[in-house]
This record gives sequence, C-alpha cells and structure tokens, in this order.
Amino acid sequence: NALYTLTTHKQNETSKSDNNKETGEGEAHRSKLLPAYRTATHNVHGFSNYGRENMAKCRGKQENAKALVTKHDITFFQETKLLDRENRFFKTFLPPGFVPHTSSHTKFSAGVAIITSPLLNELYHQKVIPLPPSLKGNALCVHFEAKNGTHSFRALNLYLDSHKSETRISQLGTLIDSLSSNSHLIVGGDFNFVEDKFE
Repeated sequence: NALYTLTTHKQNETSKSDNNKETGEGEAHRSKLLPAYRTATHNVHGFSNYGRENMAKCRGKQENAKALVTKHDITFFQETKLLDRENRFFKTFLPPGFVPHTSSHTKFSAGVAIITSPLLNELYHQKVIPLPPSLKGNALCVHFEAKNGTHSFRALNLYLDSHKSETRISQLGTLIDSLSSNSHLIVGGDFNFVEDKFE
C-alpha cells in the first residue's frame, strides 16, 4: 500500500512563484491552509461475511479496522468485497461520528472505502466525485470543501487491477481524464505495481 499528498496547479506548475503568476496570491494563500490530517491506508482482503465460516474472520477484521480509523482522520480501505447495498455494513462497527464512503464491485473482488472522522465531518462538506463505470470498485474520490470557505481538497482511494499491467495503466489513464485539477490531492491505496514480477 502507498499514501501520497500531492499539490498541483494549472499547467502542472508546482513552484510557489509560478503558482502566483498563474492563479494569483489568493490561490497561493489557500494552498497554505490545508492542515496535515492523520491518514492511513490498508488492504483488508475482504470484509465479506457471507457464510458461517467467514463470520469469525470478518469480526476480527472489523475490530482491526475500528482500531485503525479511531487513530486517523481519513482512512482508505481496499478489497472490501462488499455489495453496493452494504454501505450500512461499516456503520455496524464504526465508532459514532465516523462516516463511510464506498465504491463496490462484487462480493468476490475489489471494493474501496474512505472513512472520515468526526473532526472532518464537522469541518467539511463532503461529496463523492462521479467516476466512469469501468472504475467501479477500483477507485473512489471524495471532495472536501471547508465549511468556512477557506480551502478544499480531494481524497482518492485506488485499488488497481492485480492481474495485468495494461489494465492498471488504462485505469490510471481513465482517472487522469476524469478528474479535474485540484490544488490538493491525497492519494492512497493498493496500486499493485511491483518492481519484481515474482513478488
């Protein structure tokens, strides 16, 4: 798993001086206002509790997930392996005030979730950014807009295809075409890229 915080500007210019020329001092000022929130990412290898034999494993994963989210403001989960209608599943074990955002594929594969803490829910309006159907269960993007109007950012959770590098590259290309430029982007997930093909 990997976790990155990216800052991008128009025409992919990242220096503060260039940013001032392109977007003005106001945008440069806004870019300084993003707090350093506690963020974590974890591949759970399935929250699915279908069948009696899986229920005990699922309870253990729920306890681990609960322990992780309580220590962070933004938590990314991959390979949730849940159905669309089971967004309520997270609410059965998450502490009060934590909010789940999910994108599911099937109960056998993929699935991603972003869990936000009570602090973020108090400070930000949150909206899931629509993505192409081909990314269902593999990508989830949530836009955060500060309620005081000072700044915004996005959180992107990825679970890229685990079989073919061509598919992963295609998924990334689709993402790039689908997401507009934003000053701040927190990216986490399981990218399934390895340096050695035998890993």
